[in-house]
Amino acid sequence: MPAAIAGIFIAVLLASCGGGGGDSLDVDEWHNVDTVYNAVATADLNGDAAADMIFSRTLEQNKVVCKDTDCDIKKRFEYTASVFLQDPLAPGTFLKEPSYELKDKGTALGIDDLDLDGMVDFAATQKDAGSIGVFLQNPGLPGEFLERVNFAATGLPTGLAIGELNGDGVNDMAVAGNDLAVLTNEPLSPGSAFIVTHPGVGVTVAVAVADIDGDGRNDLVATSGDNVIVLPQDHAPAPPGSFSSMSVYASGINAADVAIGDLNGDSLPDLVVANQGGATGNVAILMQDPAAIGTFLPAADYETGVNSVDVEIGHLNDDALPDLAVANKDKDGGSISVLLQDPLMHGVFLDAVNYPGQRGPHAVTIDDMNGDGLADLVVADKGASVKQWPYIRFQDINNPGVFLEPVHLE
Repeated sequence: MPAAIAGIFIAVLLASCGGGGGDSLDVDEWHNVDTVYNAVATADLNGDAAADMIFSRTLEQNKVVCKDTDCDIKKRFEYTASVFLQDPLAPGTFLKEPSYELKDKGTALGIDDLDLDGMVDFAATQKDAGSIGVFLQNPGLPGEFLERVNFAATGLPTGLAIGELNGDGVNDMAVAGNDLAVLTNEPLSPGSAFIVTHPGVGVTVAVAVADIDGDGRNDLVATSGDNVIVLPQDHAPAPPGSFSSMSVYASGINAADVAIGDLNGDSLPDLVVANQGGATGNVAILMQDPAAIGTFLPAADYETGVNSVDVEIGHLNDDALPDLAVANKDKDGGSISVLLQDPLMHGVFLDAVNYPGQRGPHAVTIDDMNGDGLADLVVADKGASVKQWPYIRFQDINNPGVFLEPVHLE
């Protein structure tokens, strides 16, 4: 827990511990002492054409247990996924739905239709449990979700991506962790059964899914160590869903996240990697080589803030060019970096503009959260207080590419 909170907590609770009895005594109930939002994802969850949000949350709770004059602090954690639906009567404001229990820390979230009912579902990594928690949407109650079902994935899963990976038209999942895992969705019971395979990659941190080489089959890209690994799906006539080769590219110190998108307008997907290491954090941009489709040129680096852990691609001003948002999880408050693309040099980015965080953002996503046609920044940060929910930085309608002060959810 934060030092200031810990000091107050200990002082208050230990004051009620003095003397006597000889038996263990629960001095008080469990107290909420710290809250962290680990991941965020946005989508229209209830079919009303407005963007909604899901955050994964870790809540630390402490209590003091005393025996005689000796007191110890006991600690436990609660892990949840919190859904916020946009208020249809007040764009840009949100209605908090009941939270959904996770089995362990949700370091990554994915939103997509997993059961072919036309409604989006969501999934979360459950880190120490080694599993993925899948929440299918309740078909009778849009925006609400059924009881969690757990699926074994890989040890310590930290990254998650959803996409169709074997040509059957049903979305699958790729999971980063102690090794890279593919969870193939069973088409006869979509969303209810997954078959796990391992493409033969070691420890990974994050994973993304996209058709890198334009063959109509989705490929995998994962971060590992100081590298980004590209696993192209085997071309026809090989059966879909097989990954028999990989390429490794240097991307920077301690690569934490990867995003895929066409950054320079040549219709070829490029890679952006958020790197935690170095004196300052940075993002590395690897452009696809147009002379060798499916391969990438050496990385170009851009400074961000210390400890860059998450990166998103989106349109962040009014020039229709892809820009970048980066979460920098620094202990001194961290920041969100916005890197706008240079309108005169496609695929080249201007210097980062850093917006202060609270206690270190873990993740950021880009979406229009109030229906004004401008993309906003939704941030998963550590709460400045236990009761404080995450926040949105809305884009300034009068200054495209500039973002306003945080608006906290309630």
